Amino acid sequence: MATATGKVFSHPFEKMAGAKIQHLKLTFCEHGDPTLRSEFELVRQCRDLRSLVWINPACELDNVDQAPTFTLEVQTGRWPFLESLNLSIPYLQDKELETIIRSTVRPLREMTVQGSSFGMLAGEALLESDGGRHVKRLEILKIPQARHADGDFLQKVLCSSPKLFTLHDG
Repeated sequence: MATATGKVFSHPFEKMAGAKIQHLKLTFCEHGDPTLRSEFELVRQCRDLRSLVWINPACELDNVDQAPTFTLEVQTGRWPFLESLNLSIPYLQDKELETIIRSTVRPLREMTVQGSSFGMLAGEALLESDGGRHVKRLEILKIPQARHADGDFLQKVLCSSPKLFTLHDG
């Protein structure tokens, strides 16, 4: 199901073409097409996104290529207003998360990553990208199952994030 500013849309996602959606929540689609490909096409159309919640823990193996495609779109600046990410896509890897974090145009205010490989590369990007622009503005960080979220990393986040009010490491 896709929820966008109080409206609920189901397949086909084409009905949303050109919509000025700023906040989008996608959860596992139960309409016979639980693919990242169809969900990605919707996300691609929403160029004004400020907040994206994308949860698809049961995505098909043939959709593995969509995680790098999403990463490439972030890298090219498709969503210049994006400042809040909540991702639960199993095939999203640490290197892709690093690229996403380093490539967002605006500093991230919120970052939640579940079911993915938030590791050392993503952690370093969050702390060091452009002089720490993300960690200085970060209010919410939720990284359960993060391989890199040891005491040293968490201490660095806490010491560098004056606006942080939620920290969840699993």
